[in-house]
Amino acid sequence: MINGKYRRLAIIAGPSGALLVVALLPATVSDGGGQVVALDPGTRIVMAIALWMAVWWITEAIPMAVTALLPIALLPVLGIVPFEVAAGAYAHPLIFLFFVGFLLSIAIQKWDLHRRFAASLLRRVGNDPKRLVGGFMVVTAFLSMWLSNTATTIMMLPVALSILGTNERASDFAKCLLLSVAYSASIGGMGTIIGTPPNLYVASYFNDVLGLEIGFLTWMLIGVPCVALLLPAAWFYLTRIQFSLPAAVAVDTGGIVGQGLVWRKLEHGGRVTLIVFAAVVCAWITRPWIAQLSIFGITPLAHLSDAGIALIGACSLFVIPVDLRQGRFVLDWPDTHDLPWGTLILFGGGLSLAAAINVTGADQVIGVWISHLPSLPPVVLVMIIVALVIVLTELTSNIATTATLVPVLAAAAPLLRVDTQMLIIMVALAASCAFMLPVATPPNAIVFGSGRISAADMAAAGVGMNVLGLIVIGLIGYGLIPLVVH
Repeated sequence: MINGKYRRLAIIAGPSGALLVVALLPATVSDGGGQVVALDPGTRIVMAIALWMAVWWITEAIPMAVTALLPIALLPVLGIVPFEVAAGAYAHPLIFLFFVGFLLSIAIQKWDLHRRFAASLLRRVGNDPKRLVGGFMVVTAFLSMWLSNTATTIMMLPVALSILGTNERASDFAKCLLLSVAYSASIGGMGTIIGTPPNLYVASYFNDVLGLEIGFLTWMLIGVPCVALLLPAAWFYLTRIQFSLPAAVAVDTGGIVGQGLVWRKLEHGGRVTLIVFAAVVCAWITRPWIAQLSIFGITPLAHLSDAGIALIGACSLFVIPVDLRQGRFVLDWPDTHDLPWGTLILFGGGLSLAAAINVTGADQVIGVWISHLPSLPPVVLVMIIVALVIVLTELTSNIATTATLVPVLAAAAPLLRVDTQMLIIMVALAASCAFMLPVATPPNAIVFGSGRISAADMAAAGVGMNVLGLIVIGLIGYGLIPLVVH
């Protein structure tokens, strides 16, 4: 976030830029091939609001969640859509899906399941540095598939620090281990719809604008292979190329394994959390078949949704008792006081803006403009776009990057002879490849805040990680996405 006079300038730049857009845009635009698109007042206003929000999101001149409230505040007042339509995006079913992901994260932390999981793994991998880094990456990525990458990093960083102790402050192993936690948290988030905000935004865009459903299983068929390719590639790069980790170096794992977490009996709340978590995930994966179950010719679960499954699981955590006499349940409402409500509002703002862009035809106008780009082979254009997204997400939040670019690129894709669905999924995956800068993503910032990683260390390792991300996303985009989505 910028401060001082630059923040004041950014605050002014947002609405000032919006006014210039309304005043200076031409009445019509042409793609040079005879297609002419008119810019009516509604189109101008929506494009102005989009620029306003982009400026405030990129600069973080004001809290991002507050910026996300602009559509619900301005669209009805300016006569673009009724209030009910603008507000509907803030209660989108997939927002509830992400909300439940936060609740599951809270339950897992409350009952110490993440540390137990890590202790169990570390007991198996031993003291070999390369295997330890690999073990941490697997655990962190797996947790990040189901929990937010921020929560995952917060959970795993103390575990990593306890292993390092006080004698590994500047070693290559310390740098490698801590960076592996940050990077694998970002990589793991690519695996599921709820893993990271861009995934959820793109799935919502598919449903609302393109009229196609991207369910939990469909996304996993794309995201899990992406994680399965990028995670081992990142491990090899970090442990064999970027850092030198001699096999003879002994690392103390007693800091966590010695706490007895592996052997200690799992508490009732932890057992219930595991059961609910497993049941919800299984139901998400098998929902297409569950919805088709017929009883006496009736399909009672035909309208079952991923969000509905998630909410049933979340509600059960507040209903199943741990100690009835004391009135304790698996989750109590005070446990949720740190729930990131701002992130949920941010989703709603992005979806509301995307819907307005689509309704007013602003996406067609932007698409016509982009069609004037140099005539390059489609695959080259796609890889350039993915590379630009990776660079941009180093400077802005991944959800701000996605919410700003997806409506624009979706409109431009047909004119660029690029598959729309493939392109915007690749953009969502690329938005998670923020590996270079401490400010790029919360996992980077959290690990940098430990004081054991310098910005130069992160930037040096992050360049190679960004290249790996570009390669893997290209392979997934052209090798897998068309098979799964179509």
